[in-house]
Amino acid sequence: DGKPSYRIFAPEALVIGDGDQIELVDGVTMRALDDSGQVIKAKKVIWRPSDELLVLEGDAQAYDKANEITADKAVYYAPHHTLNLENNVVLRAWDNGINRTIKPNLIAYSNFAQWNTENGNLHAKGPISGYQSDEPGKVRILTAREINGNAKENWLDFMAPVRIEEPVDRLLINAGKTRYWVEAKKITSNSIVDGVFKDLTVTGSQLEILHDKKQVTIGKDCKLSQPGELLKAMRCRWNWESGAVQATGDVVLKRDELKQETRAQQLSGITTDDGRVVFSSPNDQVRTQLEFKNQDSPTSPQSSSGPPVQF
Repeated sequence: DGKPSYRIFAPEALVIGDGDQIELVDGVTMRALDDSGQVIKAKKVIWRPSDELLVLEGDAQAYDKANEITADKAVYYAPHHTLNLENNVVLRAWDNGINRTIKPNLIAYSNFAQWNTENGNLHAKGPISGYQSDEPGKVRILTAREINGNAKENWLDFMAPVRIEEPVDRLLINAGKTRYWVEAKKITSNSIVDGVFKDLTVTGSQLEILHDKKQVTIGKDCKLSQPGELLKAMRCRWNWESGAVQATGDVVLKRDELKQETRAQQLSGITTDDGRVVFSSPNDQVRTQLEFKNQDSPTSPQSSSGPPVQF
């Protein structure tokens, strides 16, 4: 609209024709003139003013206050405010703003990405492989078909099928569209999810993973299955640091042994080293039903000692 939007710096430039093409070399920087913090860099830029097109060659890089994208090559089309990046595309995101002295909170790899520098919309073609590292020695692996997001609003949607894996803890989650909130440090999904943690299998929907609280929540139709036991509840929550588990809302716990069935509004549990959950309800009323088989045992010394016990 006749207003400057970027200032371009380069140590050297070659003007071809009557300014039909300008080649900027030896390190080029385009810096946005607004408060977005957007910067675009490359080793060489071929600028075609009549087409309002810039071709970035060699170590193409674009970043704002919290996100960075790098690639071998990029093209910036000014009328549409779009930056297309291709070949070895890497997306990096920091929770508290870019700080290259520490590892990014998220690293994702793609073959092609498009970033709208005006509205912040971001798209990356898959297959996508992403990595998070919240704790030393542990990494969370995210894979997806593609990524849609917004750099200004700091969220990224991993599109189905989505797979979240933590090899150290033997945790695996399969989900539909899953959103990663960069600044809030959380992952959410409203789709149906299923997961495995060692010997524990989980299904449900409304997934929420809070990194700061080290907490995973299944907010709807939660089912926990482990050898010999099945729990159903409206909501389940697990803290992977303390191992604490809480199931709330119309809880039903079924055990194969004695066909035991326990009902309560809330059950608490703790995760053992092998991944099993041991449940208890010390402060809430529960109703438990057991089934005993009548076994006649004439050799037993107590077989005729008194009447049978009934429950």
